[in-house]
Amino acid sequence: LDQLHSKSISTNQDLVNSQMRNDMKHLKTRYQYLNELIVERIGRLEKLINDLRKYQDEYMKTLNLLKRIETNLQIEHHTSVPFGSSSYGKTIEEQLNNLKQVKYDLESLNSNVNKLNELAQRLLYAPNADLKFTSKLRSDINDLNEKLNQLRNLHLKNLEVIFTLSFNKLKN
Repeated sequence: LDQLHSKSISTNQDLVNSQMRNDMKHLKTRYQYLNELIVERIGRLEKLINDLRKYQDEYMKTLNLLKRIETNLQIEHHTSVPFGSSSYGKTIEEQLNNLKQVKYDLESLNSNVNKLNELAQRLLYAPNADLKFTSKLRSDINDLNEKLNQLRNLHLKNLEVIFTLSFNKLKN
């Protein structure tokens, strides 16, 4: 009877030990899964933070470039230099050179705005993106794209004026 009782206790202990091993394996598997999820989410957050920093840096550079272009496009087309004087041609040439520089700046601005559009798309469609943030971001991006188009049009208008002045000088 003692042997039977001893065997019964041993079998129960084996069952308990087996159940504990299974429970430990299950806990270990769940822990590994949760750890992988956490690492993945941290990676996504780090990428999002990195994208946001890039966006902020690029946005500030773009605003500075935009201001410089706006300043350079505000040139005086109707110079006070008399039409027939030699200085008149120099003034037109200076304005034309200024517009050439603006053209290069506009190309840089276009490149910056394209980068910002790409970064904004990633930020706008990030999981759990804040509605207030995405609304402001959309507004900023739309404003930048609109401003770029306005500056391109103003540049073309200024070129047209300079070419007209040059043509009038050659004609006379």
